[in-house]
Amino acid sequence: MDVYPAIDILDGSCVRLAQGDFNRVTVYGDPVAKALELQALGAKWIHVVDLNAARSKGENREVVFDIVGRVKIPVQVGGGIRDEAFAAELLNGGVARIVLGTAVVEQPGLIASLLAKYPKRIALGLDFRDEKSGAQGEVRQNPKAEVKATMVHRLVTRGWANTSSLTLEGALDSVTNWGVSVVVVTDTSKDGMMSGPNIDTLKDVLRVAGPNGVGVIASGGVRCIEDIANLTAVDVGGYSLLGVIVGRALAEGAVDLSDAMDATLGVNMSGSKQRQLP
Repeated sequence: MDVYPAIDILDGSCVRLAQGDFNRVTVYGDPVAKALELQALGAKWIHVVDLNAARSKGENREVVFDIVGRVKIPVQVGGGIRDEAFAAELLNGGVARIVLGTAVVEQPGLIASLLAKYPKRIALGLDFRDEKSGAQGEVRQNPKAEVKATMVHRLVTRGWANTSSLTLEGALDSVTNWGVSVVVVTDTSKDGMMSGPNIDTLKDVLRVAGPNGVGVIASGGVRCIEDIANLTAVDVGGYSLLGVIVGRALAEGAVDLSDAMDATLGVNMSGSKQRQLP
């Protein structure tokens, strides 16, 4: 399992948001300098998100290309990639892999076209928010009834500003048939909160994705080395996670990158090798 240190860019600066909230921003300095620092510390990948582009409020394209041009390790980029021209510009400009999230809900045709031209270089971002389902309607019909609401994982789009009707489970059923090789799964309630990853949901995702040849990168909630060790140990039918994105925990020093990489041994608790697709 690989560690993907995260660099989120907002208005030209490296930042972290809390649960994707643009009103709860912590600034950590220059993104290019941060990328070079991560490379020097031994990172194998860097995960970059253009937050301005994700919300269609400007972009940081020059900063992204500056990072790609300055580091020698692969860079994965997401945020606001919603047309083929921009995707091609990134991929032809040295980006190793791009992540499309909103397009899963709004533009499946774009994803099909990109997968045909750039197989293995397209990842899909399955960012979800938990919502209660079933309770409101039943309460209106029978106010005195005891109603147990169930939680539904709904995909969020447009920089997490919108909640779609598509569920995480429904999206998985579709995208595993599209020929995609990697999905990035983010529990938005965990992102930037250092509250621990949602391992149960990740296992559910892996249970569907693994047998269909789709690698799963976990995102959201990592707070300590133990979290990374626990993610490394995830084993669902012999399939393990492909990677984990770590943001705030690295930025604030709660996790040391070298220690994090040492914790990702690619073996389960019994020591047997796992299949880390793709």
